[in-house]
Amino acid sequence: MGACKGHAPKPVPEILQQHFNARDIHLKPETMAGFAKAWHEKLPSETMPSAALRLPFCHTVFAEAYGAVINYGNWRQGPRVTGSSPAIDKLPLLTEFQALKNTALVDRRPVVLKAIQLLATESLKPTLVLEGPFTLLTQVLGMEMVLRGYKKEPEAVHALLAELTSDLIAYALEAETAGIESISFADPLAANALLGPRVFSGLVLPHLRVLSTALHDIQERGIAVSVCPVLKADSDCFLTCKPSCESLDTRPLF
Repeated sequence: MGACKGHAPKPVPEILQQHFNARDIHLKPETMAGFAKAWHEKLPSETMPSAALRLPFCHTVFAEAYGAVINYGNWRQGPRVTGSSPAIDKLPLLTEFQALKNTALVDRRPVVLKAIQLLATESLKPTLVLEGPFTLLTQVLGMEMVLRGYKKEPEAVHALLAELTSDLIAYALEAETAGIESISFADPLAANALLGPRVFSGLVLPHLRVLSTALHDIQERGIAVSVCPVLKADSDCFLTCKPSCESLDTRPLF
């Protein structure tokens, strides 16, 4: 995500590495909030003071909740998707996806929401980093399976994206209640240049329109919403949202 803007993730200060566990900052709300606050206080004001107040610190929270296998990494490399369990390699897609979702053992969404609440009680309102439904679906199933499924079972893939979009909206609303100050949204694998106009307009755009309406409503209630400039340029459904900037961008912490 940082590559979209030409930024490299900032290394975690060694003093914070000594006081926090690299795994716990993703799994325990108190540690997640404490780490965000500690790094926020360490950053000089001229170098993106709100950088550490973007939660979660990765783009794997939703994928894990839908059954993807996550390697939580270390201080050098954060969480990443390493596979699905069980591996999905056949159709029908809806049946396979439901089986995968039912295998999910960890759901870190409540962890993120609790961390937001903890920070909000200290007047440190963070930004919720939100990935789009197409990127999430490809994290769980793989790009090849999603595109093959769209060719053979378009209704099934649309149904999956609609389900994910609904869950993302519900999550954003919960984060609003928990005390976020802003939302930073991107769907990096849904780029028009990557998928082509036919797939982008036929598969991705309908669900982005639904999500953008919900984000617009949240924005009307005073929550700032920023969108990846690539995504904003690809579609007309984020006209009221500002493009991501230096202080409010679409990058995870790692």
